[in-house]
Amino acid sequence: MSSTPTLYQQLDELAVWMETADSLEAGDPQLEEIAARIQQLVNGSHEKVDAIHRALCMLESVSAAADPEIKRLVERKAAAARQANRLKEYVIAAMTQFNLTRIDGRIVTFSVRPSPPAVEVLDATTLPAAYTRISPVTYSPDKEAIARALKAGGEVPGCRLRQGKTLVRR
Repeated sequence: MSSTPTLYQQLDELAVWMETADSLEAGDPQLEEIAARIQQLVNGSHEKVDAIHRALCMLESVSAAADPEIKRLVERKAAAARQANRLKEYVIAAMTQFNLTRIDGRIVTFSVRPSPPAVEVLDATTLPAAYTRISPVTYSPDKEAIARALKAGGEVPGCRLRQGKTLVRR
């Protein structure tokens, strides 16, 4: 466990010392010692707050940098899949051209076999109803419209406005 107190612990101790100082009479000899400890805690809490701010900045920058990296990796994945498909098609075309059903390598054997039949729909508008299905429609709450209605004093069954808290840093 870390020997450095958390911000919560520092603020809790600060509250205790301040309460103790408030309970003492002016001129009490302990007030000077208590004031020194309060100042030490305040300085320590400033450092802790600044350290938390630095950690938040770092985590937010990592999060922001992840989006373009995710996009780049998704594009790379798709490109690799396209290249793999082109290479497979190239091998199939070459084997078909030379009437080969099998090519042996040292660590792999390629073979061409018929794939299972796949349905290709040329014109979906001409299909009889027996060969179609309705895809389920998904509904999702329109939170902006709900918020407008609730803020205007209206009621929306199953909804309420919740007031959360956010951390503001300057």
